[in-house]
Amino acid sequence: MACNISHRIEPIPEALKTCKAIMKVFNFICGKGGEVEVSELTSPPSPLQGLSSICLDMWLKWRNKEAENNENFVFVYWNGNRSVRVILKTYLCVSYEQGFCKSGNSCTRWHICKGFLEGSCTGTHCDKSHDFLDKDNRHKAECLKVDRLPNVVIKKLVLKSLPSLCESYIRGEICHDCLSVHLCPAFLAGECVSQHLHKSKNWYFAHNIKSFKNTFVYNTFQFPSKLTINQIKCNLIVPLELQGKKCPGEMSEEASATTDTESIKSKKSGDLTSSKVNQQ
Repeated sequence: MACNISHRIEPIPEALKTCKAIMKVFNFICGKGGEVEVSELTSPPSPLQGLSSICLDMWLKWRNKEAENNENFVFVYWNGNRSVRVILKTYLCVSYEQGFCKSGNSCTRWHICKGFLEGSCTGTHCDKSHDFLDKDNRHKAECLKVDRLPNVVIKKLVLKSLPSLCESYIRGEICHDCLSVHLCPAFLAGECVSQHLHKSKNWYFAHNIKSFKNTFVYNTFQFPSKLTINQIKCNLIVPLELQGKKCPGEMSEEASATTDTESIKSKKSGDLTSSKVNQQ
């Protein structure tokens, strides 16, 4: 006789569904710089200590579903689901970065120097803000529940909430599972002249769409229909060490995949030829 074994799904403790509990988790992760390992998130002194991986996954999905329309941050799995990151649901103001935003301090987007975020601007002779708590940004910080955090911590949170260029990809390392953007840095700067052997120049390359969705999808609009290239470029963080970097000589992933396929076909053809020779 067949035996039916029912697997009991562990429920989410009601105590973890309160606003107070959610903010405790938020503050705990923020205190770790905006990202924390799953093992640490489920261990003391974390507010989620004792949760199983299944229950943690259920809690994160429940919390983000609740936050779809009325909250200013979400919790997102990162690093191959080995860590959890706080994503703030706002981004850099394109108009401000271009010189002037008519909305002023009522704008819902950050009025912050992008060079300050990337590490290329020290503030000398800079007319843009380097302060997340100044008159232009304080209201946004309050809405995002980060107004009590030091400027340096808010900076880390904002950096983790925006897409960034992948350093490993530029170095030619394999990193298919990463959530950073795979684009040629020289192409971003408008300086790439290579037509064949280069890193990707495709904004809508499948990997990049996945990367943008992990941040922008939480920012009140759907990618890519309502997101212009200018908005993406404005919010794409280019690490300081990659700025001004010339286009590497490696092929793009699309071209590389084609070359790999041809190489495999060639190898198979060679193996068949060799087999026939041996048989003769």
